[in-house]
Amino acid sequence: MNNTITLGVAKKPYRFLFIDDSPTDNKYLSLLIRIKKLPINPHFEYNAPKALQYLKNCDTADFPEAILIDINMPLMNGFEFVESYLEQFGEKKDSTFLYITSSSIQASDREKAAQHPSVAAFIEKPFTLQQFQEKILPNLKNR
Repeated sequence: MNNTITLGVAKKPYRFLFIDDSPTDNKYLSLLIRIKKLPINPHFEYNAPKALQYLKNCDTADFPEAILIDINMPLMNGFEFVESYLEQFGEKKDSTFLYITSSSIQASDREKAAQHPSVAAFIEKPFTLQQFQEKILPNLKNR
């Protein structure tokens, strides 16, 4: 299997915001993006309130096309972030895909993500090339 993803018709990498309080998970994602040459321009935040502040300061041209947020974090969990995001940036919800991530084996977490109308998918950690290809890239390409 080819280890690189071509951009196809995209002229530049997709803008992603990763929100996770784990430095290890964020370092892993950064390495995966670089090694697999994923068409992602990543920005990392370590908590949801800082991510919301980052989004407030984003120009329209820099606003992420995909946001991946961990469920279990201090200060504000992934689902609380989604609600705050929708309140503050609801007009952008059609141009940004929200994904809930977790290493949780709780079926209730998966079900809650699946039932939320604004969550595109549940992404099990660790994030993989296959998940990118199957759960995220089709949404971005179908835009």
